[in-house]
This record gives sequence, structure tokens and C-alpha cells, in this order.
Amino acid sequence: VSHWKAMANYDGWSRRTRASVAYKRWLDATWPSRWVLTIGDFNDDIDASTYQGRLTPFSNFTADARSYRFTTSALTASGTST
Repeated sequence: VSHWKAMANYDGWSRRTRASVAYKRWLDATWPSRWVLTIGDFNDDIDASTYQGRLTPFSNFTADARSYRFTTSALTASGTST
């Protein structure tokens, strides 16, 4: 279960981005061939950040689509916001 830094400001975006990089490195090193389910409050979108439309903090995960999936990808693709 995770709870990422809140707030649509630079500090929140920056901290989520750094945490995402660290988390993916840890997952890749610790569980390279296992399924791991992460649930929680990401406090950002996976297609574009809630902070000024910047790159999502989770772009490192979305760029590695062979290894990582988001259950909300269908909502993102449809443009549904709720």
C-alpha cells in the first residue's frame, strides 16, 4: 500500500517523481520476475501530471509497459476523469 506526496505544486510533483524512480529501481532489483500489486493513493495522473500538465511522475513505469500496468489505464484512455 502506498500513499504518494499530495498537492499539485512543484514540491509535491518533484517528491512523487523522485519516489517513483526509487520505487521502480527497488522493484526491478528486488522482484525482477514476480508480480507485485501496488495499491494506494498516487496523488497524480498516469498520463500527465496534475501539476501544470508536466510529465507524470510515473512515466518511468508507463514507459516500461512490458513489465508494469496500471489498472486505471482504460479510464485514462477513455478520457474519463471520475
